[in-house]
Amino acid sequence: MITIEELRPGDEEAAHRLGQQAFNATDPYDPARPRIAPERHLAAYLDGAIVGQTRRHEFGQYFGGRRLACAGISGVAVAPEARNRNLARRLVTESLERAAGDGEVIAALYPTTAALYRSVGFEVAGWWTERGVPIGELPRDDGTVTWARAELDDERPVALYDRMAPDHDGWIDPPADFWRWRALHARQDTKTNRYLYVGERDGEAVASVQYAYGRSERAMYRIDVEHVHAVDGHALRAGLALLGAHGTTADEIRTTLPVDVLELHVAHAQRTSVHSTWPWMLAFVDLPGAIAARGYPAGVSGAVPLAVDDPHRPANSGDWVFSVADGHGTLERGGDGRVAVTSTDLASVFSGHRDPLRLARAGRLGHPTEADLGVLRAAFAGQPSLTIFF
Repeated sequence: MITIEELRPGDEEAAHRLGQQAFNATDPYDPARPRIAPERHLAAYLDGAIVGQTRRHEFGQYFGGRRLACAGISGVAVAPEARNRNLARRLVTESLERAAGDGEVIAALYPTTAALYRSVGFEVAGWWTERGVPIGELPRDDGTVTWARAELDDERPVALYDRMAPDHDGWIDPPADFWRWRALHARQDTKTNRYLYVGERDGEAVASVQYAYGRSERAMYRIDVEHVHAVDGHALRAGLALLGAHGTTADEIRTTLPVDVLELHVAHAQRTSVHSTWPWMLAFVDLPGAIAARGYPAGVSGAVPLAVDDPHRPANSGDWVFSVADGHGTLERGGDGRVAVTSTDLASVFSGHRDPLRLARAGRLGHPTEADLGVLRAAFAGQPSLTIFF
């Protein structure tokens, strides 16, 4: 018999080995590594041995400039001998039930296969994308930011990220332990040379850049950018200029900065190239709570009657009226259910990833009027992205 429960004390190393096998990882077990709270690490046991697991990070995720309580689902793994028993679905479903109890209104993850996660209520809501930018296309230093090298566990880049993230739909707000784990991993990785620089303007930290060297066929190396955090566009431009100073030895940088950000600082964006992409998915844990927590454009107002179908969380299903005004939204019971939509399609609209008009044309948004579409398109307009893998 298989049971699903919190990870048992003393099974941390066994859980690590299961994750290694599932994701072909080679990092050794480190008992000093920061760990997720036990109640957020679910495990499946068969005859006392761990055969499956998932973790639920205590994240926030930004939409419309506001932070939503988000369950960051990661590390979903099932041992080969226990597969074909719906364990992954059971683990994720139980995690979402616990997320609801903890007041998390949405959940996000990176899928190994979208079909599995659609079957428990997730839908693609944006993309993590790594782009190559030729060194010669980067801006030049104007001397207004002064740079100094810093230690990899310096806390200023986290504070800079916290100032930057609310302006970008989809960016997450991780807990302190998440950042500590990343810094520990960077320090312990002896195979990669990493460098962190913090830039100051008028005595205040305004930008940080962390990067490593990657292999290149055309130059000594390329620059793999692990982050560029900045308080404003001018500071971000200075960070890109710092990377551009490697032009005598590197041919390009690779970065996960969103393309709409890069276009403001790279003169010829058509010369950039996509090297890797990965979708991220979103699910509603508490649909009315998510609608109320999100931010909306201040000039948008209106109401749309929705008929939501959510077979995974019945409390989200039924007839609702979505209303938006003065930068706030509500979802209240009622209406004639004219605009039928699945919770998964609604999640893709909520993030700004899918245009309601396209869904309507595809027959997946039932019977909206032009006014309905206008309200939905304006309320959920955006360019969602994620820059951090979890």
